[in-house]
Amino acid sequence: MLDLFQDTANRVAIDNLLHRWGHARDSEDLAVLDACFHPDARIHLSWIYGPATEFVQGSRLMAAGRRYGAHMKHITASPWIELRGARAVCRSNAFIIIRDCVAGHWFDLESHMRFFDILELRDSHWHIVELTAVYDKDRIDPVSHDPSLTPPWAAMRAAVPDPVMHVRWWLASRGLQPRDDVACVYSPEETALRMHCLAWLEASQV
Repeated sequence: MLDLFQDTANRVAIDNLLHRWGHARDSEDLAVLDACFHPDARIHLSWIYGPATEFVQGSRLMAAGRRYGAHMKHITASPWIELRGARAVCRSNAFIIIRDCVAGHWFDLESHMRFFDILELRDSHWHIVELTAVYDKDRIDPVSHDPSLTPPWAAMRAAVPDPVMHVRWWLASRGLQPRDDVACVYSPEETALRMHCLAWLEASQV
């Protein structure tokens, strides 16, 4: 019974953590965001591959440059948590909703993905060790449907879509350097990531 209670408590704590960092990022509670990661944590998203401390600092700069009326929302759901002692891995369905303005055009941008999280219990607290996004698809839509407007992203409509196409465009519009090494759905990189998570989890038994 004690093991079952502890297992449930761990899963609740991990689920809360995975939701907390998204809420903290969106509400610009950056001290709370920083506390979601272990000091040596790393993160791999569309615009960063490096220490989580750099992610927090980059989020601070984004917040400082946010336009009036712009906002961002991270939504995670359906976490699949696997536990091995003081280690855990989790896959969560997620999407990010962004409203922003470029060249006088307001738009809504959606990016659908899955977060692969590696977590560890240290000093009785769960925190994230690695966070990687695997991108499924994205889309962009004008807030105003005035047919006389020619939005700056219109040329992308004729391109073959890739899962991070519109996100990369938005990042570039904000002066950020989009990464070209992100993992996408059904890719060899996603397979390698799954194997990496499994190996890290199983190493807890050694």
